[in-house]
Amino acid sequence: MTSDFLTCVICGQIGQGNHFGVFSCRACAAFFRRAADSKWSTMKCMSKHCDGKSYHCKPCRLKRCHTAGMDISRFQHDRDGRQLVPINRKRKIPETVESILGKPNFIHPSDPTPTFRPYVDLSALIAQAMDILRKGPPTPIIAKNHLKKLNFAESCMRRTENQRKMELITKKEVMSFWEYNLLTTAKWLTHFNKFQELDHEMKIKILFAVWHVWGRLDKLVRTALYRIRNKKAKKVDRLAGNGIITDMIDVKTDSEWMSNYPIQKLR
Repeated sequence: MTSDFLTCVICGQIGQGNHFGVFSCRACAAFFRRAADSKWSTMKCMSKHCDGKSYHCKPCRLKRCHTAGMDISRFQHDRDGRQLVPINRKRKIPETVESILGKPNFIHPSDPTPTFRPYVDLSALIAQAMDILRKGPPTPIIAKNHLKKLNFAESCMRRTENQRKMELITKKEVMSFWEYNLLTTAKWLTHFNKFQELDHEMKIKILFAVWHVWGRLDKLVRTALYRIRNKKAKKVDRLAGNGIITDMIDVKTDSEWMSNYPIQKLR
C-alpha cells in the first residue's frame, strides 16, 4: 500500500476513505457536498496563488472535485439519527373546549344555550383608564431615551408589598387582576412621548389591544423577582402585580360566573 493511496486526491492531505466515489479527506468531502450546486460551480479562479496542488480557491477546489470523479448522485439523504423516544400513537387528545367545539375557550367560553349569558359591567373601569390617558403621567420622568424612560416608569409602578396567597380564585380576584392590569398599562403608556401625541381614540384602541399582553409579561417578571428574593418559593407559584400568589396546581377556581363548563374543561 503506497502513500499515494492514503492521501486525498483533492488536497493531498491524509485521506479518511471513499467519499462520493473518490478517496478523499472528510474536509474535501464536506466541501463538495456543500458547494456542489453553489455559485462556485460557474465561477472562475479567484486567487493568483492557486498552484493546482496544495492550495485551491473555492471554484478551483470544486472543479478539482469534479475532475477527480466526485458525483452528486452519490449523496445520501434521510439519514437522521434514530429516534430515541418512541411516539405514542395511542395518545388521545384531551377533551377540552377547543377539541369539542373547535374554537378557543376565550372565544366561546359557554355552552351555546340561551339560558346562560354572563355579563360583566366594566364601564367604571374603562372610565378610570380613559381619565388616566387624558391626564397624562402623574410624575414627569427624565431619561436618556424612550426605552429607559419606559423601563424606569415600569420599575416605579412595581408593587410587591402586601403579598397574600390565594387558594380560591373567584370573580372578585379576576376583576382585581383586570383592574390592576388595565390601569397600570394605561399609566405606563402615558410615559411614552410618541403615545401622548396620538388622538384620544387611538390611545384607547392601543390600550385595549395591549393591556392583557402587558399583564402576562408583568406576571412573568414579578414571579421571577419573587423567586429570586424568596428562596422557599415553589416553582408552581405565580405572583400577579396586585400581590396575589397562586399555586398553579392546587389553586381552585370558581368559574360559574363566566361559564357553565366545568373548570376541568377550561384549564
